[in-house]
Amino acid sequence: MLTNPPSSRSFQLPLEISEGSISLGQLEEEAPSGVELVIPDDYEQRAASPELHAEVFAIQRLLSMARQRIPLTFVWSAAVTQRLIDLTRLQPLLAVAVMLQGVTHRLIGLDAVQTQAALSAAREAVLKHRLFRNDLFTPSQVLLCADSRGQGRHEQLYLPKGGALRPREHFETLVEDVLTNELSTSADSKKLSWATGLGGIVAELFENTDMHAMTDLQGSRFPTNAMRGLMFRRIPWAVQLRGEKYKLQDVEKTALEISVFDTGIGYLQSFTRSTQLPDIEFEWRVLHKCLERHYAPDIADPRPAHRALGLAHVLRTLQFAGGRIEIRTGRLFAYRTFIQGELQAQMLPRGSDWSRFNWPRPRMLDVSKKVVAVPSAHETTIGSAVRVIVPLS
Repeated sequence: MLTNPPSSRSFQLPLEISEGSISLGQLEEEAPSGVELVIPDDYEQRAASPELHAEVFAIQRLLSMARQRIPLTFVWSAAVTQRLIDLTRLQPLLAVAVMLQGVTHRLIGLDAVQTQAALSAAREAVLKHRLFRNDLFTPSQVLLCADSRGQGRHEQLYLPKGGALRPREHFETLVEDVLTNELSTSADSKKLSWATGLGGIVAELFENTDMHAMTDLQGSRFPTNAMRGLMFRRIPWAVQLRGEKYKLQDVEKTALEISVFDTGIGYLQSFTRSTQLPDIEFEWRVLHKCLERHYAPDIADPRPAHRALGLAHVLRTLQFAGGRIEIRTGRLFAYRTFIQGELQAQMLPRGSDWSRFNWPRPRMLDVSKKVVAVPSAHETTIGSAVRVIVPLS
């Protein structure tokens, strides 16, 4: 006997909206009345759980759900409601949640009027949040540009006069400040010396959101749920090191995570200026073309020239910093890692130019296939999300 599908689905944030829990297509089919997203009392512990692959990718899925117009209802527990301003200011996923448009919020313990007042205060706190040197030891922070709410020029990212993006040197200083604070009790000065290089990567990533993520293919601004963000988080990161008798053992280190996300048209549409989906291999090549101008010379780039650092430079910077990068855009999920103890591959072949330095090839690897530069097709998400990780100790 056939039964009707449930009218709605309920998930606890942040873990249960990670990719693999349920597809975006399934949500549309199985939850015609929408999705209930619960923020539990222990949200902070859940957000710090190693089970959460990365908060920025959970944010990307949440934004994809909202852009698909899946009806969303956020249920804020009583304990979270009492700390709403502090939590939304410092927890990036919750900051995005309160800024979403066309969604419903239920704050346990508050009536409708109190709920609207609390949400307004939380949104104001998110938009006014600034990074200060004495603030940088907090576990996570976000600078959010709420473009579709008319708040797309955060003063720490854009110049107050004219609204232009701040110069690259500003982003380098921002990352240097973060690393200086995080490494102040560490003897690892090597990573601090590469703070400028990491700042250049962050500047390039955010500059891309300014150039390619604020309008659709027709050049019109997205009317709802358009956001861009820069996140800093301190996270635990397990690495394998050789211990007694050269046996590998897991060691947990503290790492700095820097992420950039947007709700734009993504790398593929930005490049091809088309909504048509090519084969996955072509999309993979386009990703590399966007990251490295000379990676695939047979694919013409129709976009205006920009100050791209180049994938080779990005990877060399991460190699010397002992870091990792992950990129989620369209159907692709790519990464490269140079963290000690993690599998590394795709170095320049012996005898080639610069091979004596053991520099990496300008290629990304597929997250699912680990050490293979052949793409897997993941579910399609909006915009792009990039995550950079640097162990600090």
